[in-house]
Amino acid sequence: MGGRPKPTKLKLLDGNPGKRPINDNEPKPRPVRPRCPSWLSKNAKKQWKKRVSALERLGLLTEIDDVAYALLCAEIDQFIVSDEFIQQKGIYFAVRGKQPADKEGNPLLDGDGKTIPAPIVNLIPFPQVAMRNRALQNIKSLLAEFGMTPAARSRISLTAEGEEDELAEILRRNKE
Repeated sequence: MGGRPKPTKLKLLDGNPGKRPINDNEPKPRPVRPRCPSWLSKNAKKQWKKRVSALERLGLLTEIDDVAYALLCAEIDQFIVSDEFIQQKGIYFAVRGKQPADKEGNPLLDGDGKTIPAPIVNLIPFPQVAMRNRALQNIKSLLAEFGMTPAARSRISLTAEGEEDELAEILRRNKE
């Protein structure tokens, strides 16, 4: 079984540690900056702009990576929105039971004449908690796809332009 296949570019940058055959027929999209999709929210577009230049400079973003990178930006935006909600409202909301009442059904009053609130019978997490956690998992996965975590970067060795093709050729010769 194993994990998902690693793109050849990342495999070559890693030095092909598994010494598995290199896919010579893998599509090789041009390493140019894709356009930011118009469907991204305003804040997700800000996320796009924050990192797109660095990814392009490292050659880790190609003309067809727009959707994958846009999804990363959208998930970061979702995480921020959910986290801001949690910062303001907290993690849980209270579910109250039956309102205390006298024999006639009138609400009970405290010593100041205020209605005694119904007792809290349960605390339930806001939906934003699950949304934030799901966004976090998606972000972690997508960051690794673009080599944007310390662990992912530790497996990448950038070379000067042109050296990558020489490395690929050496690896192919060793395969034969």
